[in-house]
Amino acid sequence: MTVCKHTTHDIPVDALLKVLADPCRRAVLSYLRTKNTDVATLDELAENVQKHVEAVTSRQHARIVLVHQHLPALADHRLIEYDPRSQTIRYRGSTASEAFLKVTAQGE
Repeated sequence: MTVCKHTTHDIPVDALLKVLADPCRRAVLSYLRTKNTDVATLDELAENVQKHVEAVTSRQHARIVLVHQHLPALADHRLIEYDPRSQTIRYRGSTASEAFLKVTAQGE
């Protein structure tokens, strides 16, 4: 489990379900929430997404979709902080996203 103190910001249920409907985003958040630290590199996340998301065909493919699509969406919903210059991602989470990820992890 991470040492991060999860934020308690409210995310409307519909928005949360929409952002977490994508398997890449769930893979990112699941990876971040189970690390011993709340920070990861883009390379770590790309490797994890490639391993766990069938539709992602290579690590380069993972990096591209993370940078251009998934990390901005997660950051827009304040579930992560993404620094493109250092290519680091900090997990913020939320009470609602934690609950959703726990339920989905049991079903996988």
